[in-house]
This record gives sequence, C-alpha cells and structure tokens, in this order.
Amino acid sequence: MTHEIRFAFNSAEILPESAAALREIADVLRRQSDLELIVEGHTDNVGGAEHNLDLSRRRADAVKLWLVDEAGIGEIRLTRQARQ
Repeated sequence: MTHEIRFAFNSAEILPESAAALREIADVLRRQSDLELIVEGHTDNVGGAEHNLDLSRRRADAVKLWLVDEAGIGEIRLTRQARQ
C-alpha cells in the first residue's frame, strides 16, 4: 500500500509529485509479471457519500489509466476499487 499518490483537491487529477510513486509501482509490476494490483481510490470526509464514492472511483481510474497508458502495464492485471 502506498500513500504517495496525491490528487488535486476534490479532483481525480494526479499531482506531479506523484510521478515517483507511480514509476516505482510500474517498475515492480514490470519485474513481477505475474503480480496483479488492486488500485483503490480514497477521499477525505468533505462532501457527501455519493460524491466521495464517485471521486474515489475516478481517482482509482486515473491511477489505473496512468499505469496502462504511461507505463504500459496490461489492464488485465489491474482492478479498480473505491472507498471513502
């Protein structure tokens, strides 16, 4: 589990300071080709439950998309999960 991936407030936009953590995750996935990853999105307690669940999903999707598009990780190895 990593807490190094940061997002803009109330957004699924990944902040630039998250690049190192994303690259590290991608490197591990490349080295261990049989490894699968559950990508969880989280939010704070600001906003309603429905809004935060949607934001959590969008954040997990943003990380998953980065790993697929930027790092070339097979989407089949990534599962998205959302939490508040």
